[in-house]
Parts: sequence; structure tokens; C-alpha cells
Amino acid sequence: MRDYVTPARAGKLFLGTLFVVWAAWLGTLTVPDTHSFGQSPPAIRAKGDQSSPSDKLSGSKEANAPLPFGALYRLGTQPGQPTGGADHTGAINSLVFSPDGAQLASWGADETGPQLRVWDVKTRKELHKLDGRGNMAFTVDGKHLLSRSSPDVDDEEVLLWDLTKEEVRARVPIKQMRFVQMLPDRKQCVIVFGSDQAAYVELATGKITRPIRAPWGVPLALARDGERLASVRRGEGGDAKSGETRVYLADVPAARDDVGVLLGKQGRLLGADFSPEPVAAENRATEMRLFAAGGYDNAIHVWDVASRRMLCALVGHTDRVFRVAFSPDSRFVVSTSKDGTIRVWDLAIGRPSSGGIATMSEAVMVRGHMDYATPVAFSPDGRILATGGSERDRTIVLWDFWKLVLGEPEPLVTPTDAQLQALWNDLASDAGGGASLAAVGVLAAVPADSLRFVQRQIDPFVQEAQKDRILELIKQLDDSQFAVREAATEALIRLRRQAEGLLRTALRETHSPEVYFRLRRILSQGNAAPSLSAAEVRRYRRAVLLLERLATPEATKMLEHLSEVFPSPDVNRDAREALARLKRAAAS
Repeated sequence: MRDYVTPARAGKLFLGTLFVVWAAWLGTLTVPDTHSFGQSPPAIRAKGDQSSPSDKLSGSKEANAPLPFGALYRLGTQPGQPTGGADHTGAINSLVFSPDGAQLASWGADETGPQLRVWDVKTRKELHKLDGRGNMAFTVDGKHLLSRSSPDVDDEEVLLWDLTKEEVRARVPIKQMRFVQMLPDRKQCVIVFGSDQAAYVELATGKITRPIRAPWGVPLALARDGERLASVRRGEGGDAKSGETRVYLADVPAARDDVGVLLGKQGRLLGADFSPEPVAAENRATEMRLFAAGGYDNAIHVWDVASRRMLCALVGHTDRVFRVAFSPDSRFVVSTSKDGTIRVWDLAIGRPSSGGIATMSEAVMVRGHMDYATPVAFSPDGRILATGGSERDRTIVLWDFWKLVLGEPEPLVTPTDAQLQALWNDLASDAGGGASLAAVGVLAAVPADSLRFVQRQIDPFVQEAQKDRILELIKQLDDSQFAVREAATEALIRLRRQAEGLLRTALRETHSPEVYFRLRRILSQGNAAPSLSAAEVRRYRRAVLLLERLATPEATKMLEHLSEVFPSPDVNRDAREALARLKRAAAS
């Protein structure tokens, strides 16, 4: 599509030019600091930050600033650099990947021309320019994109773009679209707009099939299934930096705004996200759904949506938090802030099983943009992280997320058992700075040795659990003879610690009232004292991460053991999720 300048944008451009001239004159009177226009802040070497001195951003006028450790490449050019014509000319406001991860859509505050871009993630080429704005969503097939109409259109609407033709396929009479999510049936989406409305929309025609109205206030985030909405009420809370801000949970399909309230957050909120739905079907009833929010209090807080309990505070940013995003596996939160840093938070440390609020620092901290980044998005497989720069940067950086988090260590040469044991011990660490994750990275670099070592750690649990015997005892809970049922129940009570994973699986799957009653009795009367410490649970959750990264048949077999017979529901759940992701990746 051709660039053009409307009267409205021409006025903005004129005022912007005057500002730049004035800023340039002012620059002759002052001494610029490291945050001056055209020069980025230095890369940070702090907890978890793996940037080297050569990675520091230089603000060169001949090429884009060098990329820090973990960054793959940059889309667009920074101010003062030669432009290729496909670049955004304003701050990046929103990013979203297509469902297959092959495309990335971006919305920039460009003063002239179309504000939306669609990029080929692999070739880095711009595929489309579209005259729209706002938060966006791809259809499941990746061939269409939903956005708001151009800011220059008087009668705003939602547009469904046909990307193969770069034209509008359908128009939806909705203004102020805030969030949109595709529904599992692939035929509809749900759109939240204004401060009190939502609608189900038929994708083929753009027809509103079901309007919804509920006074939920200012929307903050919409869950990926389109059912839960988080919002704040206008006029509630104190000023921007202090005073409690309540987060209200709404049920969108039921048009209810009173599902629950999340408490404990201070100051105005700017960014929020719900954790993704579990991949493994058997986890959907038991997995903890999380909600994270950040803002003017410089921190991110995480709640359990079901219980409304605050789980942890992610503390480290020194200025307001702009955006937060869960990784697709829900293990990590990534945040951007006005302090110029991009931080990765490891939630395996900050999810206490009962009581208390964990306070934790980041695992990784980097810079990749001049000034600061605002939007952040993950590819669906979690391998790529995208961040968008401010007005002083105007570029998109794509990161190799696992390299950023796990590092790229030199492989150990024939590691000794003592070295492997030291790394195994590091997996249990709850310290900030990414020590546990770095150990995963080192172990992943020596897969054969790591698999042999981890197998030795898991074998005692597998042998102690006696899986075949436990399964036979569970089968006997439905025996026709009462004495057999009672004996099996008593035996399983004694094996409760080792059998917990299999018992809970059976509880989910049984259709027999007798078996259900006995399983509940076993799980409640058995030795409920945890057989593993919190440190051990962290260690084995890290082991799940390692085994998923290795993805060999041997690693998959170990994940199956961890999902079934390991005496920790958290580890069981993580292993089931890892297996489901590996199965999905193999099928794609």
C-alpha cells in the first residue's frame, strides 16, 4: 500500500519537526548523557545479564547498534541510521505472532503511511503494510489479521484483513477494540471493547453473533480462551504511584463482572497477562491459572486466579513496568520497563505450594533498545521473544529465548561425577541471577552424560514406586470382593507417597463411585507429609526443563516416569506439559 499524508498527520508532522529542531538547538547548550537521543544506555552486567562489553549499544550513525547476547536480529532501523523503507517511524506499540510462528505483526505510531506491518520471521522481510492500528490477532490459519481501523477514519471499526490480497475482507461495527482472542472453533473470535462491552464475531462475515454488556471498567487483560477478563474500576485506588488498586475478574461469556477481586497491588497498572491454558488435557482441571500485573510500583505481582491468592512479587525494576507476558509454558514472565531493561523471571522459584508470598529477583536482565522497550510477545512454541522499542528506537528485536535464559556454555570435556553433582545441586537453587537455569544450560551441552546422571537420580523413585504393583492395586479397588478392595486400599495408603501421581491420575479418570471414594480416602488418610523438600521440587522441575530441551527418546521416557510415579504434583504436572509439547512439536 502506498504511503500518504493526511491533513491530521501533516499537522502532527509539522509539530514534530519543530520539536526536533528545538531539541537539536537545546542539545548544543547541554552535555548529553548516556540516555541522549541517538545513543543507547550501556548494556547491564548484573544478575543474570549475559551481555559482554562488546555487546554494549554504541549509537553508531553507520549501522544499527550491536545486538546483545541472546538477540537474533533487529527489524527496522534506529533513528539516525540509513533506512530501507520498511521501517516503523514511531514507537512500537503492539506485537503479535501468527499461530505457526512464521509471521510477526507490529503496530507502530508512524506519523505517515500505514501503521501496521507484517514480517516474515525467518527471512526478516516485510510482507505487508496495512492501514490500521491497535492490538491485533491472527486467525488460526495465519491468513487473516484483525485490527482497528486507521486513526484518520471518522467512523472507527474493526477490520479483518485478507493478508494474501492486502485488502479488507470484513468490517465489524465496533469502536475502541481493546482485546481480541480467537476461539477454539476457528470460526469466531471474542472482542472486548470500550469499558463495558464484548462481542462474539463470525470471522467469515464480520457479523456480531452475540453482544455482551457488563460494567467491568477499564480492561487490563483477556485470557487466551476468551473467558476471563481482568479490569480496574475508574476512580478507584490512590494516585499513580501509591494506594491499593483492585483488579476485578470478569466472566465474559456469562457477562458477569463479579467473579473475584485480586488485592495487594499498589499504584496504577500498565501491563497484565494471564498464563496460557495447559497443553496437557489432564492438567486443565488441576493446573494453577496465574495472572500477573505490573505498573507504577516498579514491581510485578502474580496471583492464583482460582484462589485469588497473591503468590509472589517480582522485584528489581527501578521504574514503572510497561508490559508483562507469560511464556507459552507458563514457566517464565518477561517484563519491560521505563528503566530500559528487559527482565526474565523464573516462576519455579516463586510459586509456594501453601501460604506466604515469595519475593524474587530476575533470572536474566538485558537491554536491546535505545531508551526502553514497551511491547513484548512470544512465538507460540516459546523459542522466540520479540520486543519493541520506544520513539527513540523504533525497532523490533527478536531474541533466541532459550539462549537468553540458559546461556550458551562451552561443553564440559568428559565431565566428572563431581562436576555433574555440583550442577545437579545448582538446579535446586532459589537464588536470583539464574544459577539454576545456567546449570540447565551446562547440562544440556553434554546430553549423553547428563542423561546418564539424571537417570540415576530418577531410578530410585521409579523402583520405590513399583509402578506395576501400584496399578494392580488400583485395579483391585473395584474388585467384586470387599476383602480384596480393603486390602488394596490399605496397601495403597502405605505407598501413598510413591503412588501419588498414579493415584491422582486414576482419580481423574475413574467412572466408578466405589473407586473414586477409595482413592479420595487413600489420598486423605495416607502419609501426607511431603516426601520432598521445596528445594528438591525445584531441582526436579529444573530436570523436567532439561529433559524437554534434550527431547531424546531416553529423555522422553524419563519424563513419563516423572509424570506418573514421582512424589510431587508440581513435577508430575510439569512433566505432563513437557510431554504434551513434545508430542505437539513432533506432529507439526
